[in-house]
Amino acid sequence: MISMKTYKEIQEEYSSNKIPYHVLLNTQEWSERRAEIIIRDSCTCQMCNQNKAFKYPNLILETRYRENGSSYSVEMSPRNIMELAEDYRLQVHHKYYIEGYLPWEYEDNLLITYCFDCHKKWHEENNIEYFALIEGILKNKQYTVCGRCNGVGWFPEYSYCDGGVCYECYGKKFKELI
Repeated sequence: MISMKTYKEIQEEYSSNKIPYHVLLNTQEWSERRAEIIIRDSCTCQMCNQNKAFKYPNLILETRYRENGSSYSVEMSPRNIMELAEDYRLQVHHKYYIEGYLPWEYEDNLLITYCFDCHKKWHEENNIEYFALIEGILKNKQYTVCGRCNGVGWFPEYSYCDGGVCYECYGKKFKELI
């Protein structure tokens, strides 16, 4: 697997400019967080319940520990979990967004594994909520979901070109505040 840049490295590249969302989704931090959620969900789309791990019965997991003492498992063999996720187009969906949060900063209960088709369907049938954290309270903000990508922010079938980012919203998933 190609080594990914860290958030710190990306920050240095963008200096004072805002980092596009699709670039954040290509960081080492998001890759690790995404793997944690996909493993937690047993490589299973939580909408259609298709389990993608059963084809790999020799899956061996290793427990690792975060600085705060909580643990998570990572796949050691037969394949890297992210390669498995890419093969089956498993994605991690944010149940809602909080302004200023980085993709990997959300609590576990706000992240869920979907296959690409179910993720796309969810965004076609629902509006994602965006919140601002104001004085410790989440305040709902209204955005217009991007009509081209239906709030997904990218197209995996075009990942060979700019990571598949939607050129309408540039990976932000929405177009404007309404």
